[in-house]
Amino acid sequence: MKNLYLLSLLFVVFMSCTSNDFEGVGDFETANGNNNIEIDGEIIFKDTLFDNTVFNVSNKAVLTFNNVQLNSCEILLKNQSELYFEQEIEVYDTLIVHKNGSDNQGAICTVGEVNFTIIKDGTSESTTIDGCYGDDLPVEMIYFNSTISAPKNNVLLEWGTASEINADRFDVERSTDNRNWANIGTIKAAGNSNVKLEYSFNDTALPKATIVYYRLIQVDFDGKGFKYGPNAVHLDNSERTLTIYPNPIKFGEDLNILSSFNEMDVRIYDASGRTYTEFTSDLNHAKVPMIFGKGMLFIEVKSGKTKIVEKLIVN
Repeated sequence: MKNLYLLSLLFVVFMSCTSNDFEGVGDFETANGNNNIEIDGEIIFKDTLFDNTVFNVSNKAVLTFNNVQLNSCEILLKNQSELYFEQEIEVYDTLIVHKNGSDNQGAICTVGEVNFTIIKDGTSESTTIDGCYGDDLPVEMIYFNSTISAPKNNVLLEWGTASEINADRFDVERSTDNRNWANIGTIKAAGNSNVKLEYSFNDTALPKATIVYYRLIQVDFDGKGFKYGPNAVHLDNSERTLTIYPNPIKFGEDLNILSSFNEMDVRIYDASGRTYTEFTSDLNHAKVPMIFGKGMLFIEVKSGKTKIVEKLIVN
């Protein structure tokens, strides 16, 4: 019961945002005040300090905090989104978590046992939490990859599941702008399974575009749909390892990070070496709002022993 009580401390009243000011640090002006991060896919933040940050998690997204410190942050979960905690978590003042409506609640889970230190109104309480609270997704996705197949006239999509519950099918959707989506095929799901299953789909009718995005809609037997992705591929140059766009970018806009890796570690830092965010993505495409300040930043992407760094100008 104590674990549930401490977890309930996370559910409090929503607070309003404040405007951003800027503070000079070398050639980069850092943003002060509340930052807003929109999350509509799957993203992991690890070894990171967040201060006065609002996380808007929607569209069945999955947000994971791994060994982070959260100071006066707000987390808004909507539309069956999921929140995971890993390793050590420190929560100072008030961490705000919202779940809207009994039919659209997300899941709050820990990956194994997680040590929580919750500090509120000067009082510190620590506990260990292990398990999930909320609704679980009917399919546990292991991976979702997209690659250009020789002779570069089709894209191969591959994904695997660890378990399935009442899963009817996977609808494959494609987009050229990451906003407007079209169904390009359907793959039958297993229904119910507790073993690893692998699926694939070939997109042989590629549109005329530089970058193409893919996502999966897993539909269960009662018609509910759950999104996975998006992934993306660079059609005009499959040898390109990393693409960031737009560059230059306006403050507050989303930066797209597209790599040729199936998964990637991303770090964003300035010339002084100060890290603004660091996270791991199980996909080859990620969107990060540029809310850290104005000036020059460095985008570092690593996968295995490969590391690539690109310069980014934020106006």
